[in-house]
Amino acid sequence: MPITHGAMSFIEALLSWMRGLFGGASTETAPLARREHSRPSAATPSAATSTSGPQDEHGLLSEDLSGSAAALPGDRDAVAKTDEEAMVEAVEAAIRSEHIELPVLPATMVRVMEVANRRDCSAKEVADCIRGDAVIATEVIHVVNSAAFLPASPIHDLQRAVVHVGISHVRNLMLGVVSRLTMFRRSEQGRGQALWEHSIAVAVAAREIAIATRQNPDEAFLGGLLHDIGKTVILAAVSAEETKRGARMSPTALGKVLEEHHTSIGLQVAQLWKLPAEVADAIRHHHCLPRGAAKLAAVTMLANDICGRLGIGVAKRRVPLRDHPAFALLGLHGSEGENLVLRIPDALTASGLRIPLEKDALTKPKTAAPKPTPVPA
Repeated sequence: MPITHGAMSFIEALLSWMRGLFGGASTETAPLARREHSRPSAATPSAATSTSGPQDEHGLLSEDLSGSAAALPGDRDAVAKTDEEAMVEAVEAAIRSEHIELPVLPATMVRVMEVANRRDCSAKEVADCIRGDAVIATEVIHVVNSAAFLPASPIHDLQRAVVHVGISHVRNLMLGVVSRLTMFRRSEQGRGQALWEHSIAVAVAAREIAIATRQNPDEAFLGGLLHDIGKTVILAAVSAEETKRGARMSPTALGKVLEEHHTSIGLQVAQLWKLPAEVADAIRHHHCLPRGAAKLAAVTMLANDICGRLGIGVAKRRVPLRDHPAFALLGLHGSEGENLVLRIPDALTASGLRIPLEKDALTKPKTAAPKPTPVPA
């Protein structure tokens, strides 16, 4: 099932709004390593393409993935091991002692979340919450009148704007702004940019998966957008330690800290922000599905693994997508799951996101070479 016009309108509006708010910042993936940003010509055979079953120009269903894990931007100079160990210990001590600072939602966003999470909330209540913040109110009116939503006539009334866009969309737009602000204010610029690009790609992929599997696409988009919110907290602590010591943590050490703690920290943020229970579950379980996990967690896990395999905003990860554990929970049987996976790159491209393709990964023959551990997505 392709992305619907309504779904694409929301995605286009969100991306357009973000570019306007943040000085035209590109949604294209920042280079995490030397990459070729163009696809091979039709005449060039792709050794990573599956020889049976669905054809895959991106090598998504191939169990072999060439290339190595890339460093985050600016992480080429690692500190001495002893200094680095001290940095890691300081960050982990802050996490264990619960003294690590969690991002706080703006008051307007808190009120909108409290109202929007109620089943009986009205557009008037949401509009009243937003009306107290002139900046956010202006942006909502602006995005509603954009080409993405195409109102029959210009909308100037905030309540009418909320009705036209929908309460869940207004909530997600506002959370998108808050999450991006959090990523850029609490971490080094290059890391924040990469994390944002990965998050928005997972959100787009999750929405496409939700539409195809008859899940709630708005909640899926939100789960994808915020699935790595815990990383912003850890990156802020890492940046503070790096500033204090005048050195940078290596990609390997940083990756281990993020992998071990970002889902538990993300759950704390979800609870502090009073996100829907399903979204909190997706943040907590997007790397491993426990028994009884919500379907939104499966959607988010699959979307995250696809974007990690493509290398969007993160080092390309060696995660198997054939017979993915999310398929069974989402009711995908036979080749349905694989076919859905292969549609995601086109969905990401259609939404305006650029997929970074490593030329060698598409043309290099499969080998049994050792597979280094990548930075976690």
